[in-house]
Amino acid sequence: MTEETTIINLENCHANFLEFIKNNDITINNYEEDMKNLYLKMLLNGYRFICNREILTDIMIDIAYMLSPKDELNSEMVKNTLGTMECDTDSDSDSEPEIDETQMRRLNRMQQQMKLKGQGQHMKLQ
Repeated sequence: MTEETTIINLENCHANFLEFIKNNDITINNYEEDMKNLYLKMLLNGYRFICNREILTDIMIDIAYMLSPKDELNSEMVKNTLGTMECDTDSDSDSEPEIDETQMRRLNRMQQQMKLKGQGQHMKLQ
């Protein structure tokens, strides 16, 4: 375990994941095994993650797909994190669109991300 600490937030997590993978010659084939093991290795090497776990999970799923796009499971996991809008052609056009659970979760994540960014900017000013 290292004594040096690297803080990971939403602004720098992609770059830090990819840099750690490259510097340590790590092969990523899938999220379930490889990305979770990567996260554990980074923790042991002094990386500290200060961001919402759900957003971090989505980012890790995206990175797994970026590094191994031919893996069917990686593709499906990315699609699942995006969710889908179901259109009801029989519904009245004046009615409000329904938001499913997945969409609501993503909206909540975006709000949390915006709050974290706002806190980060506030912290930089001090």
